[in-house]
Amino acid sequence: MDFEQNGKCFLRHRLAAGETPEALSARYTLPICMLLRANPNAHWGAGGQVRIPPPDWCRRCAATREGTEDPVFQVRRYTVRSGERLFGIAEKFGTSMRAILLENGLSSPAQICAGMSLRVPCPGAGFLVYAYHMGDTPEGVAARFGMRVAELLRWNRVEGGIYPGMQLVVRAGGATEGEAGAE
Repeated sequence: MDFEQNGKCFLRHRLAAGETPEALSARYTLPICMLLRANPNAHWGAGGQVRIPPPDWCRRCAATREGTEDPVFQVRRYTVRSGERLFGIAEKFGTSMRAILLENGLSSPAQICAGMSLRVPCPGAGFLVYAYHMGDTPEGVAARFGMRVAELLRWNRVEGGIYPGMQLVVRAGGATEGEAGAE
């Protein structure tokens, strides 16, 4: 623990040359959006210092809670079977490994073991997870999946921007005539 904010312990991380939010996201198994929210004024170059929040710091970055009515997300219970890995479970439910880790307050895929009961946040019927790529724009992604930009941002609780590597929930099936576009 390097320091505490609102009762949560954060780590300090000094960036090495070429280290990106995407690399830190993978290293600390946190969503990129959470790292960016925790570091709104950070210098992301070599020598810059960023805060690494705990996995449960930002619930906006995790799927909605079980028992709430939400047409986009559903949280399901799943018991891990012998030999299963987190990647396979995430793939089975069409969600991300980070979302599962965050939902269960875990910091590493190595903590998953046979017999463990997991809460798996996954897109509901008619939705899927899309990895935002370099060169994508919110308008282009919204149009591609038949939704408005405002929906894309609201469903994914995006406040600090969308970044390459960020996983977004979108409408399955793509655009239908007259449905796509910005709001």
